[in-house]
Amino acid sequence: MLHNKVFLAAALSASFTLTAIAGAMADTIVVSDQHARPSLGVSRISAGFLTLKNNGSEDDRLISVDSDVAERVELHTHINDKGVMRMRQVKSIPVKADDITMLKPGGYHIMFIKTAKQLKVGDSFRIKLNFAKAKPVSITMPVTKIMGHGMMMKKKTN
Repeated sequence: MLHNKVFLAAALSASFTLTAIAGAMADTIVVSDQHARPSLGVSRISAGFLTLKNNGSEDDRLISVDSDVAERVELHTHINDKGVMRMRQVKSIPVKADDITMLKPGGYHIMFIKTAKQLKVGDSFRIKLNFAKAKPVSITMPVTKIMGHGMMMKKKTN
């Protein structure tokens, strides 16, 4: 009987520890500065940008993005191919431990291909960021105005 009580106490302790670790992982990746550009053309393509802060002690990877806003959502980067910048799909985006990864024009970014509707400045939509280790993070992506050289004008908040 005593053996069963000790086993039960150990199992409960392990369960609480695992729950605490899982809860801590939820805040490991912090997302900020998210925004998308208006969709372009009849094919309704848009790009999304954001900043990922990994507060954890382990490297992680953004492995996919889910959203109902587009038929396909892909992770992309730009490469220099003999002096010509070309966009390429990637399987994941590294998010180093205790570091910041910026998804920005000319670098890593999220592509929304065949958006369900034309995305206009002032619109917003939900996405879920999926990581190799951290829990998924759901955020709202506002659609913002494109400035010169592909830069975005962020919506001012008071």
